[in-house]
Amino acid sequence: MYLATLFFPTLALGSSLYNNNGGTYINPLIMEDVPDPGVVYDDPSKTYLAATTGGNGNGGCFPIHSSPTLGNDWVLSGSVFNSSSDLPSWSDKVTCWAPEIHFIAAKKTYVVYYAARLSSGTGELCVGVAESLSSSPLGPYKDSGKPLILSPPGSCFGVIDPTYHFDVASTKSYVIYKHDGNSCGQPTSQYAQLLADDGMSLDTSQKPIFLITNDPRTWENNLVEAPWMIQRGSDLFLFFGGGGGYDTPGYSVGVARSSSGLLTGPWEKNPANPVLRTFPGGGTNGSPLHYGPGHTSVIISQDGTYAYVYAAWGPDKQGGRNLMLDSISWTSDGWPALTYISNTTQPLP
Repeated sequence: MYLATLFFPTLALGSSLYNNNGGTYINPLIMEDVPDPGVVYDDPSKTYLAATTGGNGNGGCFPIHSSPTLGNDWVLSGSVFNSSSDLPSWSDKVTCWAPEIHFIAAKKTYVVYYAARLSSGTGELCVGVAESLSSSPLGPYKDSGKPLILSPPGSCFGVIDPTYHFDVASTKSYVIYKHDGNSCGQPTSQYAQLLADDGMSLDTSQKPIFLITNDPRTWENNLVEAPWMIQRGSDLFLFFGGGGGYDTPGYSVGVARSSSGLLTGPWEKNPANPVLRTFPGGGTNGSPLHYGPGHTSVIISQDGTYAYVYAAWGPDKQGGRNLMLDSISWTSDGWPALTYISNTTQPLP
């Protein structure tokens, strides 16, 4: 709900690059409450890292777990903000939401995008950004000193769920985020805004670009959220996002695409949406199955294999939202194939 230091061609398409390690895994990867995972592969350390929503028990927030295989061997390795003094001065120092760590080539360092609440005015949710002061995705991180993106003037909602995308065709970088309209009965539209090369500030020469919005007549209900974007080749953009009630078995992941070679679209939604959903019969009322997949990161191997890493609720919400993994296959017309949350031993993608 509410990371790849080597710039191989695949990575430049906007996703984390990873090595196929072989072996097997079984969901969940982390049987703890680790909502909103943003996943990156750090080549120097040969390690995957997942930053997640939540506190760290020391006044800071955004725990970071790491794994050498992407399998069942994740361990807690640090936090984005280690203590309350590291939290952004402009925030209420309470709300820590939906972090994603990305490598910014122009700076040769890692940057984290996240949502936090203003300490002043209406206390609206906004997008913040912080930079790693080392060459490591583990930080330490220092906030930019001000929000990166605020809600449009006069709106009733905040902005949340930021992600980063590098457009390999234009070589421009964007921050993509959600208008949290469902919080006040409005549509939940997704926008992209051009970034300066440093990834820490906006390029204000371009207005925000509208991407998609929710369709309340469908499974999306009153929201589309938690965006992640990739490119296949230089001209096909794919947008992954969650929809439906975030704490219900109906919460799922859908995909839209722009085939024009332009991030501006036009965008079309997959008629087979949602592409990642709860296995039939999974959910609450004593079911042993995980349910409600969402907040997907899509990562790509050097051999062209694609995988989802995402969160899903433990049976009857026990243990909160756990870290999960499943492979992506593709239909003949270029859409991600329909999948369910797996619940048996699987080959590592």
